[in-house]
Amino acid sequence: MPRLSKGLQIGKSFKIFAFEKNTQWGERYRAVHLPSNRLATVHLLNTLSDLSPKGAARVVSVANDMKGVIHKNIVESFGGGYLDPEKKAPYVAEAYVDGETIREYISRKYPLGAPITSSRLILFHLGKLLEDIEGTFHHGAIHASNITISDVGRVFVSEFGLLEAAHAHIPLESLLPAAELPFLAPEIKTTRTGSITADLFSLGILANYLLSGKLPIEEGVPQLKPEIHKLVVEAITAAIAPDPADRPATVAEFNWPIEENLKERKRSSNAVIMVDLLETFQEDDEEEKKFMVQKGRLDYGPYSAREIREKAIDEVIAPDHIIVNIDSGFRKKLESHPDFIDFMSEFIRRMELKRREEAEAVVEIKEKQQSRTFKLAIALGIVGVIALAATIMLYKTVVDTGKSRRKNNLVSENDELEVATMGKSQKATMKKHRRRRSRRRSRSMGSSGSNGGSGGSGEEIKVYALDNLQLTRTQINSIVDGSIISQIARSCIPSKGRIYIGYQINGRRGRVAYASAKLDGKSNKKISRCAYGILKRLQFPKLNTDISGFGGISF
Repeated sequence: MPRLSKGLQIGKSFKIFAFEKNTQWGERYRAVHLPSNRLATVHLLNTLSDLSPKGAARVVSVANDMKGVIHKNIVESFGGGYLDPEKKAPYVAEAYVDGETIREYISRKYPLGAPITSSRLILFHLGKLLEDIEGTFHHGAIHASNITISDVGRVFVSEFGLLEAAHAHIPLESLLPAAELPFLAPEIKTTRTGSITADLFSLGILANYLLSGKLPIEEGVPQLKPEIHKLVVEAITAAIAPDPADRPATVAEFNWPIEENLKERKRSSNAVIMVDLLETFQEDDEEEKKFMVQKGRLDYGPYSAREIREKAIDEVIAPDHIIVNIDSGFRKKLESHPDFIDFMSEFIRRMELKRREEAEAVVEIKEKQQSRTFKLAIALGIVGVIALAATIMLYKTVVDTGKSRRKNNLVSENDELEVATMGKSQKATMKKHRRRRSRRRSRSMGSSGSNGGSGGSGEEIKVYALDNLQLTRTQINSIVDGSIISQIARSCIPSKGRIYIGYQINGRRGRVAYASAKLDGKSNKKISRCAYGILKRLQFPKLNTDISGFGGISF
């Protein structure tokens, strides 16, 4: 039969868009389920039909029976049918699951066995699935290639009942790869019928495969790592027993040890402090397994008295769980059972003491935390008060310093400022003297030309200008006023020492031409540069003389 072409529509149900691979049953294609617009896997049973048309027809019938069965761990069946009216090309279809099979998962990532956490999760889903379908239907051929782990971590089982239907007409070796045959229960190979017990066998083999990466070498004997809990080993051993009668009667009997003990958990802290308790209550028949544990509607066991005590210490068995004596049938809660009442009384007393000590330790820790918090709050408060006081003192110091500087900047008539304001009589006298000197020198220097004429030398002009002050001290003082002096004091003057600042004014430019400074009688360029930087921004009246006046400031 030629390969199906892309775009081929199968009735009103499927539209083929990709070929996947060839299998022992036929060709497998990717398609779209048109009614739901979901991806589907269409398995063409052309090879199976060549081997047995009746077997292929039975597979199509079972696929249609599974149509509509919905479970979170079952791949939904879309039923089956035929491509041709002659029914020579049967097919079955299931929902497509994007992921990898258990065999691909182990081969690719964990050839020596998957982590306990991952194995427990997979076995938990499969165990719950079998527990849910128990009593209604079964799979018949669970193996590592029909279990898929989806990309989001969900476990799906496909091909429910299909292999059992085909096996009624076709040899098993023609239906499965040799690597998958060990997963099937022995009775399937002989009777060709499956059961939930046979599925439990497959689940036990699968658990061995997940935990070790290999299959049991000896029939009925698991091959597991030493760190696997002994109850898990016992559960798997019971599940893979060759005789169906030796396997657990229900799926729950297999699931409970797996759920409770297949964990990577630390040893209970109680086990350390209760070691002497186990030795104290040791009895002669300590290892005789004569007790069952009832949890809900199920009984687990049998366990020895020591195992019961160990599980009570590990808190696997609670005080209110029912303990059943197998020999007498006596049933009683663990805390009041005659065989364990003394042990449980001492155990409960120690546990209460332990809880009290833990509570006291927690209270002590909280009190220490509160004490540290309170001390920290007090320390922060003290620091805040000190910081506030320091801020106030600093502010007061700055204010006092400012007042002192402003007071020191006041220019006295004689010592503090040579250009300070003079009395009206003194100003008038000085003006008269300057006018007289100016007239005399004008007459004596007339031959040199007015304001530095062509016949005079540079030095003569300078002498003339210095002597013939055109800017009066009043004019100079009106520009170099108190604000300028305060600015110089703030920016240039150190806190200690006596300072004298002198400056000369260029009459033609109306700017300060030169500034000098002395600190305690010694020249100080830093102060002079600073003062010059402030004075050079001042604008004096422009005159027809090079040097028109001078001034001095004393601090």
